[in-house]
Amino acid sequence: MESLTEENEDTRKIVVEFQHAESINRFRLVGSNISLRTTECDHCFKWVVDRDSFEVIHGLYRIVLMLPQKLGTAIIINLQDYQDREEDGTYLVCLVIELLKTYLDMVKEVNPPRFGFDVSRFCLSDHFDHLDPMIEQDLGDVIACLYSRLEAFVSLLKDRSDQIFPIGKSICRMADNIKTMCHVYIEFVHQLWVKIGRSGVLDLEEVQLYRARAINQIVSSFECLSKEFSTNVLE
Repeated sequence: MESLTEENEDTRKIVVEFQHAESINRFRLVGSNISLRTTECDHCFKWVVDRDSFEVIHGLYRIVLMLPQKLGTAIIINLQDYQDREEDGTYLVCLVIELLKTYLDMVKEVNPPRFGFDVSRFCLSDHFDHLDPMIEQDLGDVIACLYSRLEAFVSLLKDRSDQIFPIGKSICRMADNIKTMCHVYIEFVHQLWVKIGRSGVLDLEEVQLYRARAINQIVSSFECLSKEFSTNVLE
């Protein structure tokens, strides 16, 4: 099993784009997207979002926060209950899957604007130089992928597989990236949609304040879910 003392560098590339326009001296947002790329795989998350994306993203955020405890406890039950073959820990993961399905069914496609707007781009990481990936996963793709990975994890629990720990850790690493995306939306993107929607004014100092807060949170919580998962299982 992986050492709890292993420290990894955050090499993710996190970028937010806002599409905006002005009409009758009023500034307005007409679109936004968040992207997160890593050096570990050939795909990235790219979510096209707006103000109405809040309910799904906030729900997804709460779900990924559950994963270290639910998956870790499921593994502990699975490893300990050899005599009672009915108790394999799957019920804990199935609860999460049911919650996730609720938000998967709620995802609506956000159509980006096609013309008549300017773009402001904000980088939320120091790593801006690695190549663009081949595959982009939108919000619905990411939720569906997490859903299918949890279903596969349930099958491993039923089989009492010796791969439940590394697969659980991999799911929690994915959850770390989802958590970052959700946080950037909730604390940065959505805040600006609300503020600008009310005032019609773009305050660059306020934008940088929200950006700085989001960066601080990204740095302080790097890999926190996968680390919590390992702690829950190994202690």
